[in-house]
Amino acid sequence: MRMGVGKVSARLSADMPLISAQVQAWMTELAGGAEPVAYFLHPAAFPTMLLPWWLEHQLTGTFDPGFQTDLIFSNAILYYYTRMVDNVMDGHATVDSKLLPAAGYFVSQGYDAYRPWFGPDHPFWDFFAATWSEYCDVTAADGQLEDTDEQSFTSIVSRKVCAAKISVAAVCFHYEQPDALPRWSEWIDVFGRWHLFQEDLFDWQQDLNLGVVTYILCEARRRKRPGELEVSWFAREGLDWGFEKLVSWMRQLRQMTFAPEEVLAYLDLRERDLYTHREKIAGALAMIRQLSQT
Repeated sequence: MRMGVGKVSARLSADMPLISAQVQAWMTELAGGAEPVAYFLHPAAFPTMLLPWWLEHQLTGTFDPGFQTDLIFSNAILYYYTRMVDNVMDGHATVDSKLLPAAGYFVSQGYDAYRPWFGPDHPFWDFFAATWSEYCDVTAADGQLEDTDEQSFTSIVSRKVCAAKISVAAVCFHYEQPDALPRWSEWIDVFGRWHLFQEDLFDWQQDLNLGVVTYILCEARRRKRPGELEVSWFAREGLDWGFEKLVSWMRQLRQMTFAPEEVLAYLDLRERDLYTHREKIAGALAMIRQLSQT
């Protein structure tokens, strides 16, 4: 992974000498001051980098370092595009808006990374184009939402992770096993719901302060009692309601028996972290619940 992510910095320095230092500083900021590779290795990160490795290992029992390096490079640079656009749309931006022209460079490089592996008429490119169009469509549509329910969350919001399917498709097509793509695509869809919902569940206070429209906050406004604050609803039933959603989607993921052991181990890790995180905030919410009842 280090080589693939490191290739992003190397290409930036060579291709964009006027702005590369500022872009790389932004990348370091995303990683909390650590190396950019640490950002993608964080255990709570969406497993975009792991997905093509899991699949290649499942299909072949090994992996091609050169192929994986290019997949990691493309995933990293397309992620930076995603993060920059999302930060501007969500109001989380720091210097993102001033660097926004670099987003076009990220897209072109993410696309070009696959050229050595697929000829111009290969069906992979149709999948790339359709999936990238889907990502742009649902991301723009998400930004227009003024209210979100379960239907719009599953059909629009959670589909923003669909770009992760591109590197998975590359593995399937590279090893001439496109029949593996539908079940992995379904796994990404379901895990995307789980991943994004748990982020919204535990970041609801920040999102509330920023005025971000999320499924959990919209549900809080629908379900809270007249005159009740969102924080009181979360303390009274919101955390349990959201947690039940996560448990249901996790159960669905574990029923997808095609997944290799590495995927199951990853789900174990994420589920343990989920319960740990819940325990940390449950105490504070219990105190709020007690105060609201006095």
